[in-house]
Amino acid sequence: MSEIQIFDQAGSKTAALEVSQEAFSEGVSPALLHRAVVSYEANLRQGSANTKTRGERVGSGKKLWKQKGTGRARMGSIRSPLWRGGGVTFGPKPRDFSMKLSKKEKQAALGGVLAGKLLDGELFGIESVELSEAKTKTVASFLKASGLAGKVLFVTDGVKSEWLRAARNIPNVEVFPHKDLNALMLLKSKNIIFEKAVLEQMLNVEAA
Repeated sequence: MSEIQIFDQAGSKTAALEVSQEAFSEGVSPALLHRAVVSYEANLRQGSANTKTRGERVGSGKKLWKQKGTGRARMGSIRSPLWRGGGVTFGPKPRDFSMKLSKKEKQAALGGVLAGKLLDGELFGIESVELSEAKTKTVASFLKASGLAGKVLFVTDGVKSEWLRAARNIPNVEVFPHKDLNALMLLKSKNIIFEKAVLEQMLNVEAA
């Protein structure tokens, strides 16, 4: 069994959730995690890079000089890739880089990362991220008091605009609703802090 420490907004430890190491996943599949990361990054690519071939360049199609007798290399078109302003040979064209993962694969990859974070002691909870006023000082004070260093990801129960606004000016801090989570986002963060309601919903456990 492992413990997930729960903090209040002041950064003080208030409770702990007892969690088995198999709560999120029975094991981490490196191959699946690799596929998940590659697919998420590929899906971010626009695939809009485009170069013109010799057939798409503007220019006369007239033969520049006769084939033989000039002493110069034979040349058929000013749009040749050998010429400045000519077409591009084997250049990029618009394409779709997207990769698909099944729903089960996405859940397995997400659970595998969370299981690894739990094992490494990089999974935490916070009582609530409800704020009456968006103040950066609130989030900064929490991070300082809790002692959590490195890139921090807050996972909230739905969109919490006040906490998001309070955290957005702090380097290496991100805030996302739990429904938008993916394996890549978790792997990029050192410490993951779930809102307590989300943790209890995911784990179906009570605070110890």
